[in-house]
Amino acid sequence: MELHKIEKSEIEKDNEKITKNYRQTDAGELVKAKEKELQQTTFEETVQQFSLDTTATSTNLSKEAKAAIKSYIEQVSELNKELEKSDLKTITFGVSFGAKWWEDQIYDYAINPIDSTLISDELEKTALNFATNIAFTPFLHSDMINHRIEKWRNKNFLKTIGYQALRNLSFVVTIDVARISDDESSFEFLESVDGAIGLGYRLGKNFFVAYTWDWQKVRQLRSDFNQNKTQLLDLNGQIVTEIDLNNDTLFRDRVIRKNGVLFIWSF
Repeated sequence: MELHKIEKSEIEKDNEKITKNYRQTDAGELVKAKEKELQQTTFEETVQQFSLDTTATSTNLSKEAKAAIKSYIEQVSELNKELEKSDLKTITFGVSFGAKWWEDQIYDYAINPIDSTLISDELEKTALNFATNIAFTPFLHSDMINHRIEKWRNKNFLKTIGYQALRNLSFVVTIDVARISDDESSFEFLESVDGAIGLGYRLGKNFFVAYTWDWQKVRQLRSDFNQNKTQLLDLNGQIVTEIDLNNDTLFRDRVIRKNGVLFIWSF
């Protein structure tokens, strides 16, 4: 049995604890004696060899000793499965696809060429987004988290559930690349740099789901004007006939939050 090694890992400590307890059983005493004969093998390898030796097992081991060998091998196998997860990376890069939506309504403006009234169109709040991502999973290999949960737990399953939940928690940063919305009815590559931050959860080796937030500055009509009705824009006695978003008398910057749900594939 090949045992992976992780320096100072909780899994390695559990492995040593199980091995120490097993060595104190009757089966362990026999395996230690066999290990002396096989100088080039490890204690774990000797356990497997000894358990597969049908003659020695039936001749030398009691029912309890056989059960001890079986239990030891099963426990070490489970630990090795956990150790395989150590290949996961704390920092990963990836791409994502998902939906983002504005928290408030935003508008697009135009002047009616016939009667010079203002036209305010409600823009779609939701759009599909493609983005690049960086995910940081800080507790992935943290023994501290495991020790802390062990102090809190009443039963072993609480330790397992709590540790798995924390070790897969991630912090996510995204940079939007393209967007699909009903307003353009097309696929649009973004010229400006839009991004977001959020919390993610690792569902598999290369797969995350994340909830993100970002705040964007949007040029909108001032609240003195009614955005729900067409109207004439009177500016110092002059009727506005052309929209100029740089006109601070009519428009102002609003910072509006965007929320998003993204599915991330990491490299």
